[in-house]
Amino acid sequence: MIKIINRRILILFLLVPVVGVALMWWVAHSTDKRMRAELLQQARIAAQAINIERVASLSGSEKDLNTPGYQRIKSQLALMRNARHKCRFLYLMGQRSDGVVFFFVDSLPADSKNYALPGLVYREVSDSYLRTFDTKKEAVVGPVTDRWGTLVTALIPLRVLHTGNLVAVLGMDVDANDWNKEILGHCFIPFVAMLLFAVLILLIASLKQVIKARRESEEKHRLFFENCPIGIIHYDNQGIITDVNEAMITTFASSREKLIGLHINDIPDKRFTNEVCKSLNGEFGYYEGEYRPYTSRKTSIIKANWIPIFRDGNVIAGVGIVEDITKRRRAEETLRKNEEKLVRAKKMESLGLLAGGVAHDLNNVLSGIVGYPELILMDLPEDNKLRKPIETMQESGYRAAAIVQDLLTVVRGVVTTIEPVNLNDLIRDYLNSPEFKKLEQFHPTVTVKPNLDTDLFNIGGSRVHIGKVVMNLMTNASEAIEGSGNVTISTMNRYIDRPLRGYDDVNIGEYVVLAVSDNGSGISSDGLERIFEPFYTKKVMGRSGTGLGLTVVWNIVQDHKGYINVASDENGTTFELYFPITRDKVSDKGLSIPIKDYKGDGETILVIDDVESQRDISCKMLETLGYKTKTVSSGEEAVEYLKENTVDLILLDMIMDPGINGRETYERAIKIHPNQKAIIVSGFAETDELKETQKIGAGQYIKKPVTLERIGLAVKEELEK
Repeated sequence: MIKIINRRILILFLLVPVVGVALMWWVAHSTDKRMRAELLQQARIAAQAINIERVASLSGSEKDLNTPGYQRIKSQLALMRNARHKCRFLYLMGQRSDGVVFFFVDSLPADSKNYALPGLVYREVSDSYLRTFDTKKEAVVGPVTDRWGTLVTALIPLRVLHTGNLVAVLGMDVDANDWNKEILGHCFIPFVAMLLFAVLILLIASLKQVIKARRESEEKHRLFFENCPIGIIHYDNQGIITDVNEAMITTFASSREKLIGLHINDIPDKRFTNEVCKSLNGEFGYYEGEYRPYTSRKTSIIKANWIPIFRDGNVIAGVGIVEDITKRRRAEETLRKNEEKLVRAKKMESLGLLAGGVAHDLNNVLSGIVGYPELILMDLPEDNKLRKPIETMQESGYRAAAIVQDLLTVVRGVVTTIEPVNLNDLIRDYLNSPEFKKLEQFHPTVTVKPNLDTDLFNIGGSRVHIGKVVMNLMTNASEAIEGSGNVTISTMNRYIDRPLRGYDDVNIGEYVVLAVSDNGSGISSDGLERIFEPFYTKKVMGRSGTGLGLTVVWNIVQDHKGYINVASDENGTTFELYFPITRDKVSDKGLSIPIKDYKGDGETILVIDDVESQRDISCKMLETLGYKTKTVSSGEEAVEYLKENTVDLILLDMIMDPGINGRETYERAIKIHPNQKAIIVSGFAETDELKETQKIGAGQYIKKPVTLERIGLAVKEELEK
């Protein structure tokens, strides 16, 4: 049936242009006929105004120019030409006895380039013109092309009434382009009608195809929906379930009848309902984790995307894509662990065998290679020609011994006694060490710029191995520079209040950061993925590098429960090492200000922070200083607490997710207690929000991570205001 309808539409569509062309031809023909009749009528009127006897008195030569009769006729013709805006030329022509056609009078002014003098021969005269002279009958001829252009002309013979003799022929010319434009203008309506009709046919055909495609699409969607192995759930903008497929019913271990009409919040397991609520608010929700079905005690692992559906900017519904990934997750986890174990086992087995052999056999050999040259050199004169080769042998022995030590570090790890260490002290020691002096000799065009935080926290670690990290990173940065350049070694305290995604994911916490940057040519993306692999190196063989330097760095940082982030481009490379801070003191260092100078006297302090570990650290410090503490985890909780209680001071975090931030919390607090004192603690730099909070009355700003001295002095100063 559809094929028959389509065939009829095609035939009708093909007939439309045929009928349209015929209609336009008929309109064009009728318009041309009407316009010729109108032109002829206008020419008749012009001819009736001409005095034939005055024309008969003309000689048809330039002698007529100054005669009154010529001037009178020319004036009449000019007036009539100007009165008809489409008339281009209006003139009188005559014919001599030899058949030559000439001009009697032209309506154009004498200075016109198209002006025809009396007696000017019309050499391009066409047969249609001559026919009018022969038959003495009026006619409309053309389009005819001559020296004056392409014209349509009405010709009216002027005869003497009592004799019937032909005296002249009046010609009225219209430009053929204007003539054709008018005809086309009248053809426009049928053309548009034809076009609209064709478009209508196409629209009808397209609409039928769209309806057909929509029906097929709806059928495919229904088949996909019902047979999809992944659970799909539809719900309206109120959270009411409107449809579920079979896979969703299986995942929920329920039935279609129980689920349809149920509110999302009424599902017994509430673990993903918060994500569904996000989709109802216009955000994309995502949940990946455990879920306990209706009728089962066993939990499944699901991955669910909750997607809002918009219309005109408003959420009208939502769809959930829920996949049970329990089996896959378990299989992936098992595979991942097995692969990691296998790779690690193979790598460490290979390195262990190599390192063990090197340590057992090569160390004995190296003792001679390193020791004997030293003894020989003691007895050789400075100018002996063997001195240089023996020094080279000794240097090679030292390098081989360093490689052995690196191998042992990679294999054994750096399990050692952990003690408080200050990175600044280690860096200063290295910059004054013989190893650094030697590095400067090898790279005299590289400038090292230290930038050390004077208030740096201590870390827990091994001085020897962290010193090895500093040395390896500095060596690596210097060798990355070809020609002259800069290497910057920096330290700083940094508080991470949300996981930092980089080369290595850095978790929330307080860290001391060691950063080593160079302005060399950078590391390629392929190289960046492999720089910590054992024996991977891009350095020139025989010049420097064993491929173990960064592997040693990686292992030492991992054993110190730290993290590494690497950033590299064509402008250079930066290694950032994150070490967890410790508030234990290095044995030979103490507080610069006696603690008694900033101890409290039992004042009550409300600690507001959304991170539990930060609340605990702050409370322990404040209680050590003699203060009483109360903690809340959000700005909203703080406001509710202050409605019923008073405190001497607020310790205020600026960024708290989710919920109101520090500035809004303090604004609400001073509405309850107008003179409420507060100090600000934040892991971020000074922001506009922080400055605004200080403008409305808050006190000092302390940057995380905090020290006992800094928090004690700030609290003491604020309380004494």
